Amino acid sequence: TILTGHIQTLMRRYRMASVDVVNEAIAPDGNGLRPSPWLTAFGPGYVDMAFFAAAEADPRALRVYNDWGCEQGAPVNDRFRAATLKFLDGLLARHVPVQALGLQGHLAAFGPHIDQRKLRDFLGEVSARGLAVLVSELDVEDSGGPADIAARDRAVADEARRFLDVVLDCPATRAVLTWG
Repeated sequence: TILTGHIQTLMRRYRMASVDVVNEAIAPDGNGLRPSPWLTAFGPGYVDMAFFAAAEADPRALRVYNDWGCEQGAPVNDRFRAATLKFLDGLLARHVPVQALGLQGHLAAFGPHIDQRKLRDFLGEVSARGLAVLVSELDVEDSGGPADIAARDRAVADEARRFLDVVLDCPATRAVLTWG
């Protein structure tokens, strides 16, 4: 198919240690798949097709499902974590060659903070499934804070530390990449 050929061409051209095969497929409210051109063109099977194509193109590259919204503790985040685990369970049950979950880690210094207990429990669930964890886009937004630069920097550092204390304590974590 067109999708399979495109993925294979890219992966053969560029040797990668890991690849975000599918990004943000789950709807933000946790109910089903997010509308996308891929879903429209290929139906819900596009996720499986993409992972199988990536595995064929480069079996050595770590194949990652990447998403956001698993860090905070609000009810919407609880639903999203549950939907993410259900999504991963479906992939694994169908023997789709997913090997890792990428967490985008878009944090807020002066907004909703991460829930360390919920994040730790979630990462435990992910690693119990035999999946690696990668932080793929770590950033901390500082809007809404004081004008004092030192105070802003402390708040950013504190939120990053709360996140990294949990993520780096998880034995399944393999990488942390910053963003922005």
